[in-house]
Amino acid sequence: MQTDPDIQSRHLRRARLGKRRRLILGFWLVQSVLVYASWPLLLCMSLSDLNSIGKELGSPGMMGVGLTLVAGVTMAQLIFVMPVRPPARKSGTRARVPVWVRLLLAAAVATPIGVLGVMLQSAAMMLNFDDTLLFSHGRFEAAFWLFWLIGLVPAVPIVVRLCRRQLSPIISAYIAGACTGLLGYALAVAAAGLVRLVADVDISDLWMVIIGGTPLLLGWIVSTPLLLAFIGGQDTETALKKLASLIFVGTSVEILAIIPLDVFTRRKSDCYCAEGSLWALLALVPLGFVALGPMIFLVAASKRRKRYAAGCCEICGYDMTGNLKAERCPECGAGWKALSEALPSGGADHGQSRAGG
Repeated sequence: MQTDPDIQSRHLRRARLGKRRRLILGFWLVQSVLVYASWPLLLCMSLSDLNSIGKELGSPGMMGVGLTLVAGVTMAQLIFVMPVRPPARKSGTRARVPVWVRLLLAAAVATPIGVLGVMLQSAAMMLNFDDTLLFSHGRFEAAFWLFWLIGLVPAVPIVVRLCRRQLSPIISAYIAGACTGLLGYALAVAAAGLVRLVADVDISDLWMVIIGGTPLLLGWIVSTPLLLAFIGGQDTETALKKLASLIFVGTSVEILAIIPLDVFTRRKSDCYCAEGSLWALLALVPLGFVALGPMIFLVAASKRRKRYAAGCCEICGYDMTGNLKAERCPECGAGWKALSEALPSGGADHGQSRAGG
């Protein structure tokens, strides 16, 4: 029979969880609006074009691109942070990770493949053979979902096998590697565009594709095992927090460096849509949001874990250092003893220890 402190503790935890979910949902809604509007805003040639931005946002083509961007950013964020909070294992089940979670992870794993399809679509446009069956003119969202479906075929069995017992950090390293490749792509195409504009060097569209695609693929392939080794060498939560922060800082630095070049290019170039600075910003802005969400979430989770380690109540933050053997928190009545016993040695995440129990 449940006692009053048990009921109070359950209500307090539900209220705290509900508040956390509302904050996450609010952040996601704001992020989705900004991501949705990013491409139409970046494609504006001048300030006068902003008057028609509302019409652009509602056009079928931009709606397809915007919703695809929102879906891609959300899936990449989910897969990046998922290993930090593995789902609890139910007694009597064979696998620790539910099937629906593994399918969600497989969908997220296919996201960088969809991004690769967008890059190939842009290359097809630059090389003037984008009216084929695979690369219809300007349909970036079609290229994304086509390659996403192609990537989903091998992703499902791979993820189901890797995450049978636990959520593998391999997938987070895979996403971080794709982000690293995109950073290299943006830097390379922006530099090539600057050389072509300032030095008046005739860099063909084919060479622009090669210059951008090489660091994208090499950065993705080379950095993924290195990032996996980095994650495996320390606590998963701490490692992913550092990676998200580094990716966000790198993205911010590149955006700040490319914006002046972009302004200069818009004034000098007669055909702005083919310039490297535009394609760099179109890749960097969604990438910044991919890193921003996990960075905020993991920083908050890290502060919560430090509060656990410092001997503070999960619900109200009351200092329990003088009452570590107490059954309940004297301030709010939460089950302190259960929480303190759930704390693993070495400061691992509370949610992870409960998942292992």
